Amino acid sequence: MLPLGLLTAAQGHPMLVELKNGETLNGHLVTCDNWMNLILREVVQTSPEGDKFFRRPEVYIRGNNVSPFAQTAYAAY
Repeated sequence: MLPLGLLTAAQGHPMLVELKNGETLNGHLVTCDNWMNLILREVVQTSPEGDKFFRRPEVYIRGNNVSPFAQTAYAAY
């Protein structure tokens, strides 16, 4: 499955997104667009060092800030 199709299928499900700066965002995927911009809700943001955590009600992520990702076996629907 292509990345955009995978993201579309994952809407409404929990998702972990790693950014190029090393931060991670855990939340529920609300939507994505053709440029892989994402909106997550109920987000927990973790610093690159893993020592700071922040709760955010909603986060917009520009697609070019997302690290390349792959589908894992347990993430398959």
